[in-house]
Amino acid sequence: MKSNKTIWQEFCYDLVEARKGDILEEPYQNIVEMNLRQLGWSKVQGEICPKERINIGSHNQIEPDITIKIDDKPVFVIEMKRPRNTITPRQEQQLLSYMRLQKTTVGLYIGDNIKMYYDTNEDLPLMVWQIEIDLDAEGGAEFVDFFLHDTFNKQRIENYCKAKANDLKTTEIMSAFQQSLSINMDATIKQVLTDYFVEFKKCNKNLVDEVLHSLSFTIQLTPSSDSQSLKSMPSVASSGMVVSQTSKDKRKRDLTKYSLDGGKSYYGKGRFVREVVARFIEHNPNLTFEQLSQVFAGHLQGSYGVIRSVDSIEKSSHDKKDLRSRYVMSEDLMLQSIDGVKFVVCNQWGAYNFVNILNLLEKWGWNIIADKK
Repeated sequence: MKSNKTIWQEFCYDLVEARKGDILEEPYQNIVEMNLRQLGWSKVQGEICPKERINIGSHNQIEPDITIKIDDKPVFVIEMKRPRNTITPRQEQQLLSYMRLQKTTVGLYIGDNIKMYYDTNEDLPLMVWQIEIDLDAEGGAEFVDFFLHDTFNKQRIENYCKAKANDLKTTEIMSAFQQSLSINMDATIKQVLTDYFVEFKKCNKNLVDEVLHSLSFTIQLTPSSDSQSLKSMPSVASSGMVVSQTSKDKRKRDLTKYSLDGGKSYYGKGRFVREVVARFIEHNPNLTFEQLSQVFAGHLQGSYGVIRSVDSIEKSSHDKKDLRSRYVMSEDLMLQSIDGVKFVVCNQWGAYNFVNILNLLEKWGWNIIADKK
């Protein structure tokens, strides 16, 4: 019986050779289809389905490069590119559209390497696993364990992807939190506490703000702390908290302005985020408000969310004057989604949560210029 490593080497041998000549996508896909049979998948039995047409509406059709099925039900899709192609966000979006149309949460990209993606209900799929196309690649046996027909288990792969996605998201959030602490420790801690008391304890926002405004926070390393990740931070350690009473926050406010248009126009954080949302809509005009709410998820900002419908603000039981002050409410700066929902963008941004927007834009490949004058 062949080992998983041997099966991997047989699977990728022709792919390695194809990379040397950077052949076109179609013959590269033909090799992949042939090698999927080495993993036990059958074209005759309808398990390997290349270029299967999917109707979108009454006039449009799309064709995922390869759909893999069991009992005529899609279990994952494959996005093929040339062997020297490096995947782009647009290609990731294309893979995600195929995954959603085929109702699968897992997709593969095969080009310059092999990547496994998971649908986390955001605008791009999350890359949870990858391997180089090399005979001796670390993880080759694991790839076979994932995708060998005889051992394939859709639920097991989805569980793996879900756990991996949670680990990656946790790492991303904690990294952003550490970065934010290093920029403005006091504001970061206050934002975390505000979110906790308002979101989870359902406290009155105005009273929470009043109490926290009278406090300042610092973090210092305790003798028992052995957290290497926090020790390595330039100005932040863990995890003994010192709270002192103050009548005014003495830390210098970050007045950095940001530009989306190559330096022609600069905005403070609150207005800048509004411009980000507006530009995203220009590039993606057919998204509903619900879809936009998934892209600009509430956790990116905190207790107020990134976007909110004007109607929900007007119907809110909270102090409307205070609530309206938390959003860019100028009539000419309000936005509207394809389904007719008029909405506004939150202006409550500090070091703690603004880094989430910067990370999102970096993920999209947008060019941002910061002016700290």
